[in-house]
Amino acid sequence: MRWENQQRGDSVRCRWVGREFKWQEFRQDLFAPSSTTPTNRIIDYLAIKKRRSRVIIDCTNAYLHVAEPEEVYSNPPPEWIERERAAGRPTDVYWRWLKKLNGRRDAGTAWIDFMADLLVNKLDFTRCEEQPQFFASDFFKVDVDLHMDDLHCDCEDNVDLFVEELRKHLRIKSCERPNKKKAFEQETDRTVSACELTANRLV
Repeated sequence: MRWENQQRGDSVRCRWVGREFKWQEFRQDLFAPSSTTPTNRIIDYLAIKKRRSRVIIDCTNAYLHVAEPEEVYSNPPPEWIERERAAGRPTDVYWRWLKKLNGRRDAGTAWIDFMADLLVNKLDFTRCEEQPQFFASDFFKVDVDLHMDDLHCDCEDNVDLFVEELRKHLRIKSCERPNKKKAFEQETDRTVSACELTANRLV
């Protein structure tokens, strides 16, 4: 266990992470769908085709949304130990993780399953069978490409209802809206030909 620090502009992101070694156990249940080079422009293509806006929704502490069904224990951070010692409380303790710990091998798969359950079963989205990282909703008028903890969306101009519903279930760090005019200017034959086969299944 250790602190993982990432410099992000003027701030530093700190995460308490572990490391699970793959040689300790052979597993075949760790697949997590994600976009590839031919499909990562699908949302741009759909935004152009439907003349919609694009939105990028960034979830924070993604894995800590997901319940941990196994018994997973770790040492607490040294700062926590010192605080407990200063308060006169016992320090010979371990933490049991009730949510997925960063560094667990199945954390990515569990997060995708969590999001699929949220979008399909709670928000009535349809999931693409051929490319299971894509979701679509006629009610919200939103298409979603799930990039782990980022949701790349094309949507009608009023996306607030969808974001408000997501906030009931997720901690959302940011919701960025790239320039709509720029999306149209970036349309090229290469983008259309690479995306059209998959995108037509979502339209």
